[in-house]
Amino acid sequence: MRFCFHSRYLNYGRLGTEIAHEMAHGFENIGLQYDREGRESLWWSEEMKNKFWMKAKCFVEQYNRYVIDAVEEKNVDGQRTLHENIADSAGLKKAFM
Repeated sequence: MRFCFHSRYLNYGRLGTEIAHEMAHGFENIGLQYDREGRESLWWSEEMKNKFWMKAKCFVEQYNRYVIDAVEEKNVDGQRTLHENIADSAGLKKAFM
């Protein structure tokens, strides 16, 4: 991190975004498989899992449409990047609250 090259408010915003991003990993498609102790556990209700996967499907579809021009017009694999996309989105959302 280059904290010394930016104003304090930018540093705090960036730090908040990164902290929220990392915390969000506990509530994405990989993190949902583990409990608060880090053990594999199915701790979400069926209703909650269904709601999650409905929203996750939107992330996958959105990122599947994103084209990486620098890589010979290759599309992002939304399923493969789902956990990071969710964490990025949550981190940004929390930083601007």
